[in-house]
Amino acid sequence: MLLLAEESPIEPGIWLIRALPTHKAIAAMASTTRETVARSISQLANGGIVERKGRILHIRDRERLEKLAGALDDALEEDFSR
Repeated sequence: MLLLAEESPIEPGIWLIRALPTHKAIAAMASTTRETVARSISQLANGGIVERKGRILHIRDRERLEKLAGALDDALEEDFSR
């Protein structure tokens, strides 16, 4: 999702995904299920990291999202190196 984001021209520090792909499309990109994508976006929203407004996803805390993505990458790399 970070690769799809662009900085808001109105709100500095806020990043936007203007044409948010469907949960099904994101699931296909990430090799997961639509339900997992929906649950993950909800958890990120509940944590104040993102906010969905229609088809636009506002990334309110890009730094935290990057840290979460990095932690996931590290965990996956560790699993596959065994």
